Amino acid sequence: MSDGSPSARPIGGRRPHKRDIRLVALDLDGTLLQRNQSVLDADGDAIRRARQWGVHVVLASARPPRACAEVYEQLALDTAQVNYNGALIQHPAEDQDWHHQPLDPALAHDVVRLARQTEPACVLDLEVRDRWFTDRVHPNLRTQTSLRFKPDRVAPVDELFDEPVTKLMLLASTPRIDRLKRVVGPAFEGSVKIVVSDRHLLQCVHPEVDKADGVRRVAERYGVEAHQVLAIGDAPNDADLLRWAGVGVCVGDGWDEAKEAADAVGPSHREACVAWALQRYVL
Repeated sequence: MSDGSPSARPIGGRRPHKRDIRLVALDLDGTLLQRNQSVLDADGDAIRRARQWGVHVVLASARPPRACAEVYEQLALDTAQVNYNGALIQHPAEDQDWHHQPLDPALAHDVVRLARQTEPACVLDLEVRDRWFTDRVHPNLRTQTSLRFKPDRVAPVDELFDEPVTKLMLLASTPRIDRLKRVVGPAFEGSVKIVVSDRHLLQCVHPEVDKADGVRRVAERYGVEAHQVLAIGDAPNDADLLRWAGVGVCVGDGWDEAKEAADAVGPSHREACVAWALQRYVL
């Protein structure tokens, strides 16, 4: 059932009828967005056409709301948004969150103590709803958020943990991040989930947080069932969502873990994989 794309493999089992898909869940970094943070014209056009068919297009990202706002506005979306891998679900037009599942601040503080004992040079970022707290900013250890925004609060570590923590991030060079994952993960197994989306970054969230659960909550509010969802992603933090959705598509330059979870692997994100997937399963 090949469409001639050399980097695409067919979905297993029954191919859904195109009109079965009523919601599309889109990852941003490495999936929809290019390195310069732009959206390819082909992807943007396909998203707009899908919305004209009445399909809900939902951003499902590790980013905070403020770091998704420009894309949301560019695509003229009107849906709820899954942020922080599902720790926060909110609608940009509404004041009240749809869902918020943070870490207890004392627990997050314990994670940071162990991380700093293991790798004293690691950088910590706390996301508290749509605010960023840290004790220092490292010029070479950044996230897409820290590249574009300034911290809302800079203070000694012990003064940062006075509110529930939506997401805790630990940043370090790749070898040090690997060590942090080996130490922090087992020490807090069952109480903290470690999420990977970048090789220099560990994201720590509530153990029940997951993109799949976040998109499921949004889909239920819109009266959409799992088999009517198309999810497109690229990284390990997308894997559960790709498995849960009726159709899961991984970009051709995605992580192996995401490819293994997907029903189909399309072209690279630089070759408009989002448009490819929408054309194949929606339009």
